[in-house]
Amino acid sequence: MKRWIRTTATVSAVTAILAFSACTSGDDGIFASIEREVKVNENNLSDEAYGIGIERYAPGGGTDYFVAAIGVGKLFYRTVDGSSWSSMPRPGEVQFLASMDDATLFAATQTGVYSLSGDEPNIADWTLVYDDREVTGMVAVDDKLLITVVPESGDNAPSSRNLIANPQSATPATLTGITDDIAHAARYSDQIVIVGLRSGYFRVAAASLGADGSVTVISSSDSYYPRSVADGWDGTQINGVVSVSDAALTNGWLVLSSVGGRAFAYDGTQWYRSSSTGDVLTGLVSVADGRALVGTSSSAIETEYANGYYDVLLDSESSPRTVAVSAPTTSNYDAIVLEDVGIRRFTSAGTTIFALTDGFGIWRISNYTDSSSEWSWE
Repeated sequence: MKRWIRTTATVSAVTAILAFSACTSGDDGIFASIEREVKVNENNLSDEAYGIGIERYAPGGGTDYFVAAIGVGKLFYRTVDGSSWSSMPRPGEVQFLASMDDATLFAATQTGVYSLSGDEPNIADWTLVYDDREVTGMVAVDDKLLITVVPESGDNAPSSRNLIANPQSATPATLTGITDDIAHAARYSDQIVIVGLRSGYFRVAAASLGADGSVTVISSSDSYYPRSVADGWDGTQINGVVSVSDAALTNGWLVLSSVGGRAFAYDGTQWYRSSSTGDVLTGLVSVADGRALVGTSSSAIETEYANGYYDVLLDSESSPRTVAVSAPTTSNYDAIVLEDVGIRRFTSAGTTIFALTDGFGIWRISNYTDSSSEWSWE
């Protein structure tokens, strides 16, 4: 269905909106800078949910699906070409959702990791693949599933973790030296760069993820750290990481987001920084060569209301090279609630980008670089 949303800059006008709009999504407190009406394409997933994760799933029967984890760890699914979400059996309260390929889906609860392959989502029969230790984070990079767990010592302090690569395999690798719960990870050159939930920043050779060992904590002496005054590092917490392709660069860009409101980009030799947005920047996603999106949060502790997201533009042809953070240019962004909410992370499936918000559901856009593309509410 389609939803009408009127955007305005006054509190009284918002009250009027709530009286006359068909909106069920908690527009209270959402103010936009212009006043007009727009149609928002909307599916039937909860509009007030906290987005945990969304992945594409291809069980092999000829129909592909999107599977979403929202709220208090509930799972829902719909066909890729459809619009109607249905409840899906879950292995427990899902805290993390990941996939290395479309054929296998992984869901983590606090007590274990489960896999799903071959089953249609309405009859999902999850298989427990790991339950040795308490799971505190999970992401997938390339062909590796990475989780952080409370170590065998039982020390539940966030500064004490183990990183396990491919816990679903017969020979998982355990790596020590992690001092945070894994939140984001990206491959850059031969390294897997990991960002923790709080302040951790690590790297490990991709080839090392097949055997027990340790990770490297990235510090000011490491080339993967935006360390010098010239690089403009503000010393604040890193919140996100993504690798962005660029035809002019052998390994593309490594891009970081920070609590201090800047994006930092590494071209393999030197770091560059954007001007400050004044917002806490969160998760990142690559959308094209030299281009990414970065979410915002209202504070270091993410809450519902923030400033949506920004475009991150990486210019490898200028001298010196530059990284800029700018306002989005999609046709309906300025007139929907997405511009005023916190976006904790993005995920992508081909040319489709999903924005996972803090309390305003999941949003979707296809072919983002086409300025006529519009965001839709799942």
